[in-house]
Amino acid sequence: MTEVVPPQGGDGPETRERVDLARTQERAGAERPPEPPLPPSTLIDRRYLLVHELGRGGMGIVYRAVDQTLGRQVALKTLQRHVAADPDLLARFLEEARVTARLQHPAIMPVFEVGRDDGRPDGPLVYYTMRLVEGRTLAELAEEGWTRDRHRPDRLTLFRALEVFVQACRAVGYAHERGLVHRDLKPGNVMVGRFGEVHVLDWGLAKTSGWTPPPDELPHVPAAPPEGGTGAPLSTRDLTRSGTILGTPAYMAPEQATGEPLDARADVYALGGILYTLLTGKLPHDGTTSQVLWRITWGIPPTLPSAAGEDVPTALDAICMRAMAPDREARYPTAAALAEAVEDFLEGRPATSSAPDDPLLLRAYRPSEHRRPSLTVDIVVLHAPPGATPRVLLHRRARPPYQGCWAIPGSFVRLEDDLETAARRTLWAETGIGSPDLVLSQVGTFGNPARDPRTRVVTVAYLVVVAEPQPPPIRNAEEEADRAGWFEVEVLGPHEVRLRGEDEAPEPAFDHEEILAAALRCWRRRAP
Repeated sequence: MTEVVPPQGGDGPETRERVDLARTQERAGAERPPEPPLPPSTLIDRRYLLVHELGRGGMGIVYRAVDQTLGRQVALKTLQRHVAADPDLLARFLEEARVTARLQHPAIMPVFEVGRDDGRPDGPLVYYTMRLVEGRTLAELAEEGWTRDRHRPDRLTLFRALEVFVQACRAVGYAHERGLVHRDLKPGNVMVGRFGEVHVLDWGLAKTSGWTPPPDELPHVPAAPPEGGTGAPLSTRDLTRSGTILGTPAYMAPEQATGEPLDARADVYALGGILYTLLTGKLPHDGTTSQVLWRITWGIPPTLPSAAGEDVPTALDAICMRAMAPDREARYPTAAALAEAVEDFLEGRPATSSAPDDPLLLRAYRPSEHRRPSLTVDIVVLHAPPGATPRVLLHRRARPPYQGCWAIPGSFVRLEDDLETAARRTLWAETGIGSPDLVLSQVGTFGNPARDPRTRVVTVAYLVVVAEPQPPPIRNAEEEADRAGWFEVEVLGPHEVRLRGEDEAPEPAFDHEEILAAALRCWRRRAP
């Protein structure tokens, strides 16, 4: 079975209208009644005898069928009639069959045959057949949660759930090595068979790495946080868009929603979301479709799995959150690397030290565990009016050893604080900006996180975009800086910026040039 029957209730027509963005409805007519399944004992192409419907999605219907030539049961997938009339959607259906047929992996169901039955009284019927797998999806298993009782055949233990996840990562990694990105990984597309076999399903959206989505495949992301959102809340079985489809919002990488070229790391993000749901039974991003898309594109991280679910080992926090880093440079580079990190946990090996620019190494950081804090937070305050060069609010210090331009520098993170709390406190203390609705986006970490946590000092940078260019004067400016003001900023390279002010601007201090460059990239990636 390659698609799950859409759940009843919360994911009804209203949610489908929001999630699907409606190209299919525009072509075929809105709010069609469900297409009736073909009756049992229907003979397809004089070979396949239908038994009953297994499930359906926005485009296709999957049947259990008997291959009368070889005497075996198969899954037969065919397009719904109103979809089959669309040449683009028909081409996508055939491409799904071709892509899946090229992937010869134990965790990817093989395609047996693609065919067209021209002898149907109601018109030609296009189909393909594949191995019949009976089992349950991770969406269904996650709703029930994992158990500590290893004698419960109907439930997964945490160890078994992570083993399933590793096998799914390995299958996706196999596809990545062949240059394909799945683009729609979610719990509903990973199935666990009756005998423990794992299958990654629905490769209909797979594209070559480096492919850029056209504008009509991109969702509408609100420029500001939705007041109440639109549509019904998503669920762990939320629907994929049909027609011009881009994926499932709750598991979608930021670059997939904003139209950047995609590579394997988009799938790594989605796998991190699957791991999150597997651990907690919840979506990594909760709310309506508009709210979820807005949170994703602005880089707002989900709650830590250990805080969102019961009995989730905190050691898995860093793995899950690194996979879901808003900045793809900070994620695991491949699905295989993510699988190895989970295997390290399963086998009790210490995780490999994270790279210095990994912003999510610190998501699970607890200063109290190290007896004294070793983190600071810096904040890049940006004003970016349309059509104008963006400006940043900087300290300008003239005295060594702090000479140069700084983003708003913060003090050490308190033992009882999380990072965002510390950043908001610093922002208020230094600028008087304290709106609770103001969004703080984590830009990255700067320093050397691989050092001993009792002695290292690592800076976590946040980005704040303000509507007004002139916040109140920075406090303590006379003691700490010659001036504090707004400077036009232009990114010249990965770690290089140019600053322009009323007079000649000094060079950025220490690693603040790198911080400013990273913050501008973060803003451009998330700007509507």
